[in-house]
Amino acid sequence: MKEINKNTLFFGVVGYPVAHSKSPQLFNALFKEYGINGIYRYIETKEIDKAMLGIKGLNYRGLSITIPYKEKAIKYVDCLSPLAEKLGCINTVINEGGILTGYNFDGIGAGEALRDVLKEWQSINILIIGTGGAARGIAMSFIVEYGVKKIIFLSRNKKENELYKEITHQIESKIYSYEEVGVMFEKEKIDIIINTTPIGMEPNVNESPLDKVFLKDRLIFDIVYIPKETKLLKNAKDQGCNVIYGEQMFIGQALKQFELWTGIKADKKKALSFIK
Repeated sequence: MKEINKNTLFFGVVGYPVAHSKSPQLFNALFKEYGINGIYRYIETKEIDKAMLGIKGLNYRGLSITIPYKEKAIKYVDCLSPLAEKLGCINTVINEGGILTGYNFDGIGAGEALRDVLKEWQSINILIIGTGGAARGIAMSFIVEYGVKKIIFLSRNKKENELYKEITHQIESKIYSYEEVGVMFEKEKIDIIINTTPIGMEPNVNESPLDKVFLKDRLIFDIVYIPKETKLLKNAKDQGCNVIYGEQMFIGQALKQFELWTGIKADKKKALSFIK
């Protein structure tokens, strides 16, 4: 057990559920590797308001915010980074003297994972599956940080979709329902498919958001990282597709969090070895 003293810094991942998360495994290993007197823990809650107030009162140094609170948690921070303000959702909080500031590194993590495979990925056609908090963070970051000009969405919630309505005023964008999947692939040129939904996670590990017939000749990116090889990625590999694993995005955004909290730029290969 790590010894706790008056100088120990506390961190955690806030969400529901969070038992699957590898964040404690990763960050506690990084703290040990870089000599940081810190502890990172699970904070599973159905009451985000009480959790955020409690965390502020307990003087936690930093937080990761995950499903389903990336949008709701904004109400409980004191200020936002310029990017997080534009995105309307956060996945990271830093506590500086009782002032909570929210950030979002989802899109940066996804962008770096894509750049490792395709240097000029911003100019090709992207389909994002889902329109929740993770989709918002990724889509808006792609526009603001990377200059993406077109995004297509596949969503259960096509009617009155807030993310689509916001984005369609900024770039070329279209949205389709799951009932329109076949029509979508007939009408649209799609080069990259990014799954931002929890389909493929426990307990739905045998499910995929798309049938394998729609995957061939495309780059498939699933942000789900547990299990590492989701049903979507297995089907994609069966079709001979290039794939990007969710752990690539997870590590990318986690290292941004670690740098924000500690001022240390950690080694990516070393960090990946901590979650194998």
